[in-house]
Amino acid sequence: MKTKLKSLAIELTNNCNFKCSFCWANKSPRPKGFMSKELFDKIITEAQKLGVTNICLNFAGESTIHPEFEWFCNRVKGISKSINIITNGSNLIKVGKTLIDNNINMTISINGMGNNYEKFCGYPYQNTKNNVSYLLNLRKSKVPTVKIYHHIWQGETQEDIDKYIIEWSNKADGLYFTPSIDNMEWKHGVESFTFVKQRLCRFPFYYMAILWDGSISPCCRDIGAELAFGNVNKNTMAEIFSGDVYNKFREMSNAHKFEDDMLCSRCKLWEYIPTTIKI
Repeated sequence: MKTKLKSLAIELTNNCNFKCSFCWANKSPRPKGFMSKELFDKIITEAQKLGVTNICLNFAGESTIHPEFEWFCNRVKGISKSINIITNGSNLIKVGKTLIDNNINMTISINGMGNNYEKFCGYPYQNTKNNVSYLLNLRKSKVPTVKIYHHIWQGETQEDIDKYIIEWSNKADGLYFTPSIDNMEWKHGVESFTFVKQRLCRFPFYYMAILWDGSISPCCRDIGAELAFGNVNKNTMAEIFSGDVYNKFREMSNAHKFEDDMLCSRCKLWEYIPTTIKI
């Protein structure tokens, strides 16, 4: 497989204003913090030189609560072909115009409805509905895109999903479902899901996550930063991505042989990828 850094996740913060019971980011022992403007500027400058085509402005945490969020959005505008964010939607009234003005595609994570949503997330469901309505009314065209995303949690039935579809279909540019995750395995799906088998995990060949403190991970699910592949405060992204640690990891991925204490040795997420349901 060809090796080229195409996709970059930048963790503006690993803090979150929600306390979702099913979210493993809340259970991470990693220190909490906020990325500095200086570090972000360094990352964006290099990403532009490397020709990164996809930038996501979050990893763990809720990026919109960063005190400098508007500055980050203004700085990243026009840098990459696709700029995206996944958000819980709680701050859309505050930051919606900034996201629209800077053409940042939004995926709004809404996991459940009504009392179930409030039980799992600790936030008023009606507020979320109001926030999304405000954003969609503010947007004058289909650019940037706004999608609704739902991780199906344990105990949710097909009937629950059908009600959710009625509630949210035609509210945005797309409605998506995916199984939730427990212990690095896909869990809690419904009968509509199918799974596609892969030969290897593709992320080490094109992807990099940069955490709020500059640490590097090659994995989109390494919320706890168990895979420490360097730090952009010490080396460039290009040096890390083409360095010995990343290359050794690619060899292990190709051979399906990981060290026993590595996150990847217990991960089943890459092997069978769920076909995300789109409504």
